[in-house]
Parts: sequence; structure tokens; C-alpha cells
Amino acid sequence: MRFRFYIGLFILCLNIPIFAQIDLNKKEQEINLLFDSVAAGSSQHVRFHANEQLILLLDTVLNAANAFDYSFSNLKITILKSSDNRFRMFNWMVPNDDGTYEYAAFAQYRPENSKAVRVVKFADQSYLLFNPEQTATTPDKWFGAIYSEIITEKANDKTIYTLLGWNGNSKVLNKRVIEVVSFKANGDLVMGQSNWFLLGKDRKKRMIFEYNRKSSMLLRYDKQSYTDDKKLNSKSKEIKTYMIIFDRLIPKNPDLAGQREHYIAGGGVYDAFIFENEKWVFKADVKARNPEKKKK
Repeated sequence: MRFRFYIGLFILCLNIPIFAQIDLNKKEQEINLLFDSVAAGSSQHVRFHANEQLILLLDTVLNAANAFDYSFSNLKITILKSSDNRFRMFNWMVPNDDGTYEYAAFAQYRPENSKAVRVVKFADQSYLLFNPEQTATTPDKWFGAIYSEIITEKANDKTIYTLLGWNGNSKVLNKRVIEVVSFKANGDLVMGQSNWFLLGKDRKKRMIFEYNRKSSMLLRYDKQSYTDDKKLNSKSKEIKTYMIIFDRLIPKNPDLAGQREHYIAGGGVYDAFIFENEKWVFKADVKARNPEKKKK
């Protein structure tokens, strides 16, 4: 009798669906079919309905017990993975009928000093943020973007991730975004928690570059050179290091200064942010070689 009891208990435990392993290869195919409808559905209603289904499915898939170590190499949506293998972004755009976009994302990460994996859904609230360069946000109040690069750094002995992205949710403007992701003591994810960007006396929590809708702007992480004029021995020194390099934006003519929809890339003039003393520090007039990659 006791033997039958333990056998029954064992079978019952096998059927408990908490963080169960699933066939991720099959789920990739299901996700791709939904994403095709999101990207190219016949109407905005079709695209947004497919996006709701995609979010529900991806939430289930990323929470599966075997998901964190699975590559998802066949997915059509953008996946960025940090160099320390502890953080991933799953990211895509939803086209609107007017040519603008909304954005969706999930972060899947393992907090430092923890074996548990967290999955967080992001909600695009960029159109509601009054002063986004000075506002700390959480995933439910995200400045939406499609990301192209992720940079891993350390600040206060904690890992932070810097994301380079693009936002096209305006009919007249494009935006390039630099977003810093960090974590609270309890492991919760936050963006723009600190003034990560130093531009002389200015301090910003995130960087947003606005420019003409029909123009493009370089923004990428690369090894380039800049001139350090602060040496005490009066001689300038050229320093080569990794940096976030970007086009300097200028108005099409001086009369349009301040009207960001009329700003374009300056044409061969580049500035950068370099990670120094746990902050991204602005450097002007970077000497860029082969800088024309990854423009948008």
C-alpha cells in the first residue's frame, strides 16, 4: 500500500508544470510565424493582434526551465547578448499605418550573485515621457527602441549594460538612443538610474539624438582615436580606445538652429562617449576611421 502511495506521488510530481522544459525549436517556429504577421500584416489591427499573441507566447517560452541556455538562433526578432552571458534582450518593432513604429522587448537575465533567471516585459511609453533624458524609468515605462549593440561595463563593482538603439515613432524625426541598464539591490532592472552621461557641466540619464526623418546618423561602439589636450606637458596626446562614436548633428542652415527635424549628420565630423571613472564622458572631434557602418 505504501509503495503504491509513493508511486502515485512520483507521477503527480512529474505533471506539475512549474517552469517545465518545452520544445524550444518548435516554439521558435511559432514565434517566427507570429512575427511575420507583426512585421507585414495586412492592417494595423492584424499587426497589433499578432503582437499581443507574440508577447504572450514569448513570455511563456522565455520562462521555460531550458530557455536561458538556449541560443534562439533561428528567431527573426532581434536578440542581443551581453559579453558576460548574463543578460539578453529580445526586441522588435511594430509598424503603424502612418509609417511610424512602436516597440516591444523582453529582457532575460541572471542577477549577479544569483542562480535564478528573471524575465521582464517592456512596455513602450516613449510618447508619454516628458523629459526622457532626465528621467529614470522601469520596464513598464520604457523609452522604446530597436537596439543594435550592447556594451558591458562595471560601475560601483556592479555590472551595467549600455544599449545603442533607434526610435522612429515620429513622422518628422528619427531618434538615436543610448540607454544604460542597471540593477537595484534586489535584482530589479532600471534604466537611467544615474546620471551616466557627462557633457561638460551637463548631466544626463540617457542620450537621445533627434534628426531629420529622411536622414541617417552613425551610432556604434568601436575602437577609434581622440586627442587629449589636458596633458600638463603642453603637448597633445592621441589616445586610441573603445568608444561610442556618433555623427555630430547640425541644422541644414543656421536659421533652422533648434528645430531638430531639420538636423542632419555633419559630414565627417564625429564625437564620442568614452567610459571613464564609471561614467560615459563626452569627447569632441574623434578621429574616426571607416565610420560609415551601422547608420540609421
